[in-house]
Amino acid sequence: MRASSEPYTEEQINAVLIALVGHNGNLRATRRYLAQTGQRAPSELVMKRWITISHIERYETLREEWSRNVERNIANDMRDAAAAAVKAEQLAVEHAVKRLEAGTDEDPARSALNLARAAQSSTDKMLALTGRPQYISETRNVTEILRSLVAQGVLLPPPETKELSEAEP
Repeated sequence: MRASSEPYTEEQINAVLIALVGHNGNLRATRRYLAQTGQRAPSELVMKRWITISHIERYETLREEWSRNVERNIANDMRDAAAAAVKAEQLAVEHAVKRLEAGTDEDPARSALNLARAAQSSTDKMLALTGRPQYISETRNVTEILRSLVAQGVLLPPPETKELSEAEP
C-alpha cells in the first residue's frame, strides 16, 4: 500500500507492532509483510522510533504476550535447520567414504580425522538429546571405589596377608 501522510490510527500502529513482534523486530521483513498483505507500511525509521521511543511500552507488552509463540517458532526453525544440517553432514560423510573407498581422496588421513570428529560430535549430540550422560566422572579415590565394588560383590576381597615369620624364607 502507498505511504500516506495521514497519521496512523491506534489500530494500524497495533498491527505494525504485532507484525514486528512476529518478525522478531526485523524491520525490513515487517515492511515486506505489511506491503504483501495490503496494510499500511511505515518506513523502517518510523518503525524503529516506535519500538524504541514512542511505543516502546506497548511493543514490550506485545513481545511478552507473544513470547511463547515466538519462542515456539524459533525452536521449530532451529529444529528445521538442525535437520537440514544433519542431512548435509550425512551427504558429506557419504561422499568422503566414497572417495576413500575409490582411492581418490587427496588426503585420506585428514578425511579419516574429520570423519572421526563428525562421529564423536554426532554421538555427543545424540547422547545429549536422548538424556544419556556424555561423560562419567568419579570423585572417589581408588580405595573407595574398590571397597564399593567388593561390597556389591563385583570383586572378591583381597586375601588376608599374613606376616612373614623369621623361619620362612
